[in-house]
Amino acid sequence: MYKPRPFIPEISYCHCMYRGTKIWDLYSASCLVTLVQGVLLILLRKWTRPAVEPRQFLPQDQHQAHLKCITPPPQLSFSSLMDGVTAQASTLISREHPHGRFLTVLMFVLNMGSFVMYLVLTTRPVEYCVEGMDALLLLDLAFDVLYLLHFWLRFLSAQDLMVWWLNYKTIADIFTVAPACFTVVTGRAWLGLRFLRALYILELPAILQMLNILTSKTSQRLCRLGAILMGTLFFYAGLIHLVESAGDPWLENSNALSRPYFLYVYFLTVTMSTVGYGDVLVITASGQFLITVFIFIYLGMFASFIPQMMEILANRKRFNGAYSSVLGKSHVVVCGHLSLSNIEPFVREFFHDDRGEVNTNLLFLGDFCPDATLEEFFASLPGQIYFYQGSVQNRQDQDRVMMRKASACVILSDRFAVDPDAEDSDTLMNVISVKTYHPNTRVIVQMLKPSNKVIVQKIPDWDWSCGDAALCPMELKLGFMAKSCLVPGLSTLLANLFTMQGEVEQRGDSWKNLYMEGMYNEIYTEHFSWPFRGMSFAQASKLCFLKLGLLLIGIATYSEDDEMSVLVNPPKCIKIKRGTLGFLVASDSSDARRASIYCERCHSRVRDPCRMSPCQCPEFQEGSSLTSVMNLRRPSLGVLPSIPDLEEEGDWTKELETEGQVTLDSTGLFHWCSPVSLEEVTLTREMASGLALQKHVVACVFGDGHSRLLGLRAFMMPLRASSLTRPELPTVIFLGDTDYFLREWPDIHYFPHVYFLPVSVGGCGGGTWGSPVCLDDLLAAGVTHCARTVILNSTGSTKDTQTVLSCYTLNSLSLQTEDLSPQTDALTTLSLSSNYQGPHSPCQKTTRESIPLLVEIDNTSNVKLMNETEGLEEADSLPLTEVFSQGKVFSVDVLDSLMAAMSHQKARTYFNSNVPLLVSTLVTGGDSPLLETQLLEDNHLTEGAMTSELWALRRRSKLAQLALQEQPLCRLQCVLFRDLFCQALDSLEILCFGLYRLIDPPNRSMKRFVITNPQGDLPLLASDRVFCSVPFHQSHLLTQSHPV
Repeated sequence: MYKPRPFIPEISYCHCMYRGTKIWDLYSASCLVTLVQGVLLILLRKWTRPAVEPRQFLPQDQHQAHLKCITPPPQLSFSSLMDGVTAQASTLISREHPHGRFLTVLMFVLNMGSFVMYLVLTTRPVEYCVEGMDALLLLDLAFDVLYLLHFWLRFLSAQDLMVWWLNYKTIADIFTVAPACFTVVTGRAWLGLRFLRALYILELPAILQMLNILTSKTSQRLCRLGAILMGTLFFYAGLIHLVESAGDPWLENSNALSRPYFLYVYFLTVTMSTVGYGDVLVITASGQFLITVFIFIYLGMFASFIPQMMEILANRKRFNGAYSSVLGKSHVVVCGHLSLSNIEPFVREFFHDDRGEVNTNLLFLGDFCPDATLEEFFASLPGQIYFYQGSVQNRQDQDRVMMRKASACVILSDRFAVDPDAEDSDTLMNVISVKTYHPNTRVIVQMLKPSNKVIVQKIPDWDWSCGDAALCPMELKLGFMAKSCLVPGLSTLLANLFTMQGEVEQRGDSWKNLYMEGMYNEIYTEHFSWPFRGMSFAQASKLCFLKLGLLLIGIATYSEDDEMSVLVNPPKCIKIKRGTLGFLVASDSSDARRASIYCERCHSRVRDPCRMSPCQCPEFQEGSSLTSVMNLRRPSLGVLPSIPDLEEEGDWTKELETEGQVTLDSTGLFHWCSPVSLEEVTLTREMASGLALQKHVVACVFGDGHSRLLGLRAFMMPLRASSLTRPELPTVIFLGDTDYFLREWPDIHYFPHVYFLPVSVGGCGGGTWGSPVCLDDLLAAGVTHCARTVILNSTGSTKDTQTVLSCYTLNSLSLQTEDLSPQTDALTTLSLSSNYQGPHSPCQKTTRESIPLLVEIDNTSNVKLMNETEGLEEADSLPLTEVFSQGKVFSVDVLDSLMAAMSHQKARTYFNSNVPLLVSTLVTGGDSPLLETQLLEDNHLTEGAMTSELWALRRRSKLAQLALQEQPLCRLQCVLFRDLFCQALDSLEILCFGLYRLIDPPNRSMKRFVITNPQGDLPLLASDRVFCSVPFHQSHLLTQSHPV
């Protein structure tokens, strides 16, 4: 047994194999040789494996079975056996399984125990002979056996052997297990590198997180910083203790000095804190060299980590309080991904001046410490926004922000996430946590992928009737862009309606002023006052427009069986009744309120709508208690309720015969065809040219087999809405990578008239090699005759390089076409009335329009690089740029503003949960509970049996664009927009809500801009095109006018 005694350089116990001679160099050399030898063997295996790996040939029976699609009988081989062993080893150490988590905790405890035993062994000499293995050495040897077993488990489950071999766990095993075994053989103990076990302190944060002890990112970060400092300190203290206790070998250990281990911990702490008392000195040259290296490394870590830890601790006190409710004020909790780019548009929209006084506080709950920029932003609105540090997945943190009493919980996502599925998984966990602890709290969540949005509805206690909403910005973006293929400029018009813009000073008398006047309009909702009851939509819309200065675009009404329907321009059989909600376009909320306070007796003689004020009529006292109550089930969007008068109109079989063969899906909302494979619709250039398509849609998709999926089903649904008749369905040609579309195709293979043109893998004349915008492919797809060319990007890049280059390529293609035949497509305008005046006179002739483009850019500053972009008022924001006013750009920043304004951006969803329903109605053309159920259960559409009920679902109004100089509007004698609005409603049942007007000359490319909600006294021009909502029974009018 070891007996404490003074340290002496030589020991001469008679039983030692190497009596009187130190053999630490043999220990060290054997461990180093093992480490280097392992590296060489791994490199040799890596270099020689491709050459020696045998080719895999299928035996004859397996080959025949493969041809017959029969699974061959399994054959036992060494490789399959090793694969099974590897899988079992991976399962044993995986933290995703209970036994893996137990093993992880066990190994951490054992390593900490080994480090404690090392601290005890430091009281003994560095190297000494033992008469027999005492209890401490035997326990250490038993631990080493367990480490060896864990070593082989990690080896079998290693994906990269080199990474595994050079991991600190493997190095600790090599330099500690082998010397312990040598002690048994030689009878000579060496303290060695047992201090390497201290590096396992680095595992402490992960273990505490795995055990749900650390739940917030801030506490995890604090623990991680502390673990790095402590582990490195204990490691370096052991290294200095070893070299000081052993002495310099070239001096025959004459300068060895035995000191306690914790003395070196104290010395290193004083050194790294730059205090340097000088009471402890390093004697050996080896120690002095290591201290020099330590100062360069650890001093930088100390100077960086300690301030971060102090800041975290200080901020925990600042942001660790609890919210106390304020009398007369509600509050909304915002959590999830909280960054300045995510928060700023939300707050700006939430507290916009047009909304009036908002008696609501915003509470941001994030498991991080806000930086200086974010703190400054929070301080800009004191008393209205608060930040609390904590995790939404922690019940205590939810109680701190009074989640139970919150008006809503808004969960934001990181739309720039590299892995959208992982981001959506974190978001789902947040939703589950809120619904688990507070099931009655309204949750509005933002999902990145449309397919993941369906999963949210499976969460227990998720209740649409409580206002819960799952929203997907990608789905919204694709829907807006698809709708703009049918109605050019619609994306800009809708973006202007669902976002709030600050006023910009208007200068001069140009088209820019008209655009900006329309840009300041937004969508509001109000319950109709009693004079509206019994009116049809057309009557109410005319009253709002002519008398109240409002544009009524849709209503939300209940049927007799409490079925809620959101309708845009419903037919005359739908009557307004008590509780009907109107969707109104106005400049601010006070203007929209006129619809709820209008009194026929008191306001009939008031000519200025701004002078209207609430009256004291008894009808208003009766309706004062009316509140907006959510329906008990998912409403129908655009789909008409069951009305006997409506069902008796016409014979649907005759309409079917007139239109031709029509197949709808089981929900009745989309055109459907039997699923086809991608190979069946894949075209060559010759095949695409032979189709001779006109007025079709060309969609160029940047992406490959590894890009994230866009979810093209959301793009195809508006283009295949059942409210469109067969002549209105545009053919769609996708250009892109085959590997990418093989992944997208299962979600769109049941939509008719869809083709695929793979990108070229050879030279492209004038285009980018292997790009969806190769000139030869574009010409073959008929881009010069298409209704819209859409540029989509699934690569996730924010540089917009491919998008900008695509615009230049398409613009050059347009110029080449103009040079070939400049006279063929000259536009001649016709006068609708002798009173028409303006810059576009009937005698003006212009050149051919450029190729109609619609692109999405991520960085709004890149809009300046687009060929035809000019600024409006120095273009402080994207909505003020010319290219956006034309409806040619849909930006991520605009999408952010939408998401902050309506349902897809939570502020407007909180203020009015019905606004997103209108957006879905306008973008998709219709929705129903049956569609939600279908996608929730099967996640795909199936064929429906054609019946009168299914056919009735088609009778939905649809957005369109009609030219004033073509049928049917050319029959109307209109001078002002007011005339057009009233006559179109009275004679055609068409609701007009915007204009698409030519920009002031010079305008060689015939560029147009959007006028949202024009004033009634705005003069019309012969070249104007009108944004309108057309009833289904007037679909035949759309085939008479095809705006490009």
